[in-house]
Amino acid sequence: LNINTNTNPINLDNVLPDEGGRERCSQYSERLADVVTDISCKALMSVCLFHNDIQENTTELFIRYALSDLFFSTDGPHWDDRGGWIVEEDVCKWNRVDCSVSSGQIESLILASNGLVGSIPLSIGLLTHLKNLVIEKNSLRGTIPSEINKLTDLVQLQIKHNSFSGAFPDLTDLRNLTSLVLSNNDFEGNLEKILLNLRDYAQNITFLSLEGTDLTGSIPSEVGELSRLKELKLGLYWTQSTIPSEIGQLSNLEQFSIGPTITTGKIPSEIGRLTKLTELKIVTTPLTGSIPSEIFQLTQLVRLIVEDVDKLNGPIPTEIGLLTNLLFLSFHTNIMITGMIPSEVGLLTRLTHMNMVWLSLDGTIPKELADLTNLSDLGSLLVTNFLLHGPVDSSLCGTFETIPFCEVPPECVCCEKSAITACSVSE
Repeated sequence: LNINTNTNPINLDNVLPDEGGRERCSQYSERLADVVTDISCKALMSVCLFHNDIQENTTELFIRYALSDLFFSTDGPHWDDRGGWIVEEDVCKWNRVDCSVSSGQIESLILASNGLVGSIPLSIGLLTHLKNLVIEKNSLRGTIPSEINKLTDLVQLQIKHNSFSGAFPDLTDLRNLTSLVLSNNDFEGNLEKILLNLRDYAQNITFLSLEGTDLTGSIPSEVGELSRLKELKLGLYWTQSTIPSEIGQLSNLEQFSIGPTITTGKIPSEIGRLTKLTELKIVTTPLTGSIPSEIFQLTQLVRLIVEDVDKLNGPIPTEIGLLTNLLFLSFHTNIMITGMIPSEVGLLTRLTHMNMVWLSLDGTIPKELADLTNLSDLGSLLVTNFLLHGPVDSSLCGTFETIPFCEVPPECVCCEKSAITACSVSE
């Protein structure tokens, strides 16, 4: 029996307890039967075999059983990091388990990206002092057991990038939640009801991510009452609604992301009130209208992504030059965005990424783009804007490795300079 190694799987299939172990199993199963409806034989066996000092400590029994049950329910013997589990040692010393220094109670289970396969057992509800449960980026499936609602101290629940399904979990007793990240699972439910419930029972919520789910319904105006939110991600494929103007009430918001969705209407100008915003992402929606100029007053923005909003129209506002903190700018695949490239783009000297592919820009390339020295190849960022034309200012020679319209003389004359395709003013 190998129980403390990363090279040999744990195997309890053929292990039989001695007489003392059988007596402990009998005692433990009776006490567990009061709180667990379906006792796991493997989890019970691991507790009986290796833990002789918890006969009188019901709390420790429940904790050891719950951790063992989670281990065997999620293919623990084949976790990427399984060392230190199912051993005699204090559970606070098990890998990825953190306990409170003062109380000794388990506060955190951090099992992200650890190869968990299976489902969450009902016994998770025995870990009543748990504050942080992070099991994202695994291969977990099934529903979230209602017993998770017993974890009333829970502050952080992060389960994104799994294959959970079924009804959105009831979390109404988790009034201490500040971070709820459930994205990229197959949960079903009504978005409006979920957000209204969060407003009522999780008033301290600061991080909320529900993108990539099967939720339906609309975004209620009451979303503006989640006043502590710092991060809101609502990429919901089946959400049919507008973005309510009340989104502008979230004065603490630092990151806002929406899409892919079938959200309709316009981008609300009230987003311009979110003065702490550092990231704004709007992707793959049928929103209409133009990009509100108010967005370009958000001078703290580091990332601005408006992609595949194919009904968005109008020019890129000249106010874009106010976003001098931008590192990442993408207007990819917005084919109804027209007009010239504002020369004010040249003020965004911190940019390390820019994408304006598949727009309908016209006019000449402003010479101010030569100031964007952190971008490697401006030309490749503008291809498929077939209405752009020359001449190209000589200050841009060497800045572009490729020129979108260079093959159409006499607008641009291409030449070789130090093995780099450059350009010069048309003669």
